Amino acid sequence: MSKSAERISLLTDLASSLHSGNIPTDVVESRTIAAAKTMGTHINVLGSQSSFIVEHPGPPIFTHVQRFPFNTHWNLTRLNGYLDLSDDLIEGKVDDVEGGRRLDKLNAIGSVYPRWLVVIAYAIYSLAVAARIGGGMIEMFAAMIIGIVSGLIHFATIDSRRVDLQKSFIAALCGTLAVLFLTMVLPPFDFAKALFGGITLLVPAMVVALGTHELVSEAIESGVSRLAYGLVRFLMIAFGIGVAVTLWRLMAPIPTFTNADRIPMGIEIVVMIVGGLALALCMQGRRKDVPGILLGVLIGFSGQEVSKALLGGNGSPFATAFILGMTGLIYGHLLRRQPMTVIYPGLLQVVPGFMGTEVMISFLKTGAASPTESLFSMILITMQIAAGLVAAELFSGSAWNHRRYISTEQLSAREFQHLLTQN
Repeated sequence: MSKSAERISLLTDLASSLHSGNIPTDVVESRTIAAAKTMGTHINVLGSQSSFIVEHPGPPIFTHVQRFPFNTHWNLTRLNGYLDLSDDLIEGKVDDVEGGRRLDKLNAIGSVYPRWLVVIAYAIYSLAVAARIGGGMIEMFAAMIIGIVSGLIHFATIDSRRVDLQKSFIAALCGTLAVLFLTMVLPPFDFAKALFGGITLLVPAMVVALGTHELVSEAIESGVSRLAYGLVRFLMIAFGIGVAVTLWRLMAPIPTFTNADRIPMGIEIVVMIVGGLALALCMQGRRKDVPGILLGVLIGFSGQEVSKALLGGNGSPFATAFILGMTGLIYGHLLRRQPMTVIYPGLLQVVPGFMGTEVMISFLKTGAASPTESLFSMILITMQIAAGLVAAELFSGSAWNHRRYISTEQLSAREFQHLLTQN
């Protein structure tokens, strides 16, 4: 294999790794072009949701294609390693040989923490979400049990691509049956809040947000695929709840709903902080990622509460997502770190705050609004959240325009024109 072919192979592998780590396609393409430029070559790059094509216009002329599985799992430790490596390649700090060795080591990284510890983190975070949406002590306890069930299902299916999508259905089915069973052994409680808290990590809000960003950035192939995947995940959750309710009704009626006794705001904030620490384990974050994760949790929580106070009702998903997006972009620019370290944890607070348990109630409570209406409402809220994030990028002057997301806009006019000519 020629030297040029080896470099193109490395760049294609790196692009695939970045994209599988949930970096937007347009950003991956521009970073790959920038790294190639540092190596003294020019390339054409085309990314989709499941493959990357890198063409070397010559001489010699050849094309390298890399396919990879669709992945929505977060591993911040590995992702930041990919970003550090791409930074070093772009800045010329490492050559392609050393870059290949580092990439192989990063690809070999699995779960950073023991799986049993991550399952406990799932339980703690589920407890925090139940408190976030107005649950009391019993709802928090029930959510913790369902969180354990969701965590076990997550790790049981994570190594199988064929059942990875269906885990949303499986977890929603098992979680609903578990919460209905708990109504028989616990004092009366709001089991819709407990259920939402237990399965909240299954809600694909981040996938929808990334897909919307890619559509706006003209990465149509990836954007459409992500949005379609996110919609299917929503439907899988709804289907799992519906099946569980149908099975339960064959044996017993759905229990009567009981309003939760919300814990005091001060205790709720403490619970949210503890939940943020647990979320750092769920996201496989490093120690230095913890402040960013906690910042995202607090911004997402406070943003929804402030918009509710100013605008009434549940507040504005768009406004909260905009504030969260700006915070994440500023964090990434100032500290030269991954903005999603702030944005993703914040979104996980925004989604429960605005969606609450409406969809859960529509499937669990007799006489509630139709599931179709509630599901449509949830999708509209998610699109508002995505629009808020896109608006934050546009307001910042350049989408992802900082060291962690180098774009062709950072090249000189002559260099950019040369790239356009070559590509």
